[in-house]
Amino acid sequence: ALDVTNAIYYLNRSVNSSSTCFTISANNVTLDCKGYTINYSTRSIGAAVSINNRDAITIKNCIINQTNSSLNPSQFGTGYDSINITLSTNIVISNNTISTNSNYSLPLYVLGSLNVTIINNNITTLGRSNAYALVVQSSNFSNITNNVITTNGPAGLGIVSYQNSYNTQIINNTVRTYGGSATGLGSWGISIYQVSNGNNVVSDNNIITNGTTGADGIYLYQSSNNTITRNTVTTGNSANGIILVSSNSNNISNQIFNNNQYGIYLQSSNSNIFSNITSNNNSKDGMDLISS
Repeated sequence: ALDVTNAIYYLNRSVNSSSTCFTISANNVTLDCKGYTINYSTRSIGAAVSINNRDAITIKNCIINQTNSSLNPSQFGTGYDSINITLSTNIVISNNTISTNSNYSLPLYVLGSLNVTIINNNITTLGRSNAYALVVQSSNFSNITNNVITTNGPAGLGIVSYQNSYNTQIINNTVRTYGGSATGLGSWGISIYQVSNGNNVVSDNNIITNGTTGADGIYLYQSSNNTITRNTVTTGNSANGIILVSSNSNNISNQIFNNNQYGIYLQSSNSNIFSNITSNNNSKDGMDLISS
């Protein structure tokens, strides 16, 4: 455990762990890997870095690998994450390269936390299914900026703001997904899911999806009062640029949607504002409205 308050820990070599590698058990701690590698969960379920009920933690300059593809928990948030942040405040995750190789093995999972900044990371998932990259759940004032995210396999979601996560900033990321649907979820590039009056901002992102049905660029579900602006979305003609389902009072502007099935698809969604939308080379229509 990293258990000294106001401490900076430096790696001077790469490390391996059969389960969890580092547990942060003090406040105001920095882990600087200085470019060395953390190999975790080589035999059993664990995390590279576990942060629970902590304040002022920084994780930076790490190469984090989870390579055992035979360890498959039944859902995300079971502690089988590269960096697991729970009930914590003022966290910075920066300049890391993270790769996972199993289903539900999230590179980054944030739960019930406040003021988490995730910036300048390179994140890749290789799981066969449900290989999400970054989930922010029931957390406020998260900042997700300048990351490169790649997912592979069905339900390989890129970035998800989930279950009443408010004031999330998702800005200037490059997100690529290479899968379709599984277990009722798609390989969405960026999703705001069950966030009422969210005040989330999704801005200046480049989203590329190459899967089949369900590989939509931006997906809003039961979410309201969010701002979606200046994103470029390219899909493989069998998915959609942006989907809103049961989502109201969102502001969508200055979007470029390329090579979609529909550029914009609305279902049971009302009072949304669309302005300055460019939708190119759709296999069906620029916009489709169902009960909206």
